Amino acid sequence: AALAAAPPPPAPASANQGPLRLGPHPGRVVALDLKIPLKYARELVRRARRGDEIARRTVAPSAAFWTALKNSGREAELHRDELYVREVPPPPPAFDEHRHAGVICDGCDKRPIVGARYHLVGQDYDLCGACKAQDQTSRPFVRINAPKDARRVISEATEAAQAAQTAAVAAAAQASAAEADEADAALQAAVAMSLQDLSSMAAEDARAPDSDEESAVLVEKLVEDA
Repeated sequence: AALAAAPPPPAPASANQGPLRLGPHPGRVVALDLKIPLKYARELVRRARRGDEIARRTVAPSAAFWTALKNSGREAELHRDELYVREVPPPPPAFDEHRHAGVICDGCDKRPIVGARYHLVGQDYDLCGACKAQDQTSRPFVRINAPKDARRVISEATEAAQAAQTAAVAAAAQASAAEADEADAALQAAVAMSLQDLSSMAAEDARAPDSDEESAVLVEKLVEDA
């Protein structure tokens, strides 16, 4: 008797079997999971729903990602504008969390300075916030909040210090010139006074008798008149 034909083997389970379990926003789930632009993820989902085997195999594993996302309460991530990274980026740090890479505190040797940086104008000297609070001197420090502002702040402070120094030198030179003028005027006054004294003495000498004989004649005349 003829042998009965063996039944064909069962067909392997296809990825097209069953619905796509990607939540109410499948395109966003796929974009967030695969880190691709949203428009490309939506196109993949559309093709998968139309029976595209490659598209379905590509997006089907995102079902596990959607389940984990839902269970952790992170569904809000699906509504971000950028869908390239899985985790929500941290907010930008405040200025006191900035790290001044390569800058060492000359007070406590902290490296790098984190937070506000205090730079001594005209010197290679920096302090962190804690050391600056303990500094009781009147040295000219400038505060640098963000590393990106360091070059601009230091340049402006250096220019201001140089301008102040130039003004101080000019003022000192002007004061010295004024003092020199006063001294010269006093000297000229003293010379004039001395010349006046000499003139007075010369006039008195001119009025005085030239000899003893003239003095005797003058006395006799005074006697006769008396």
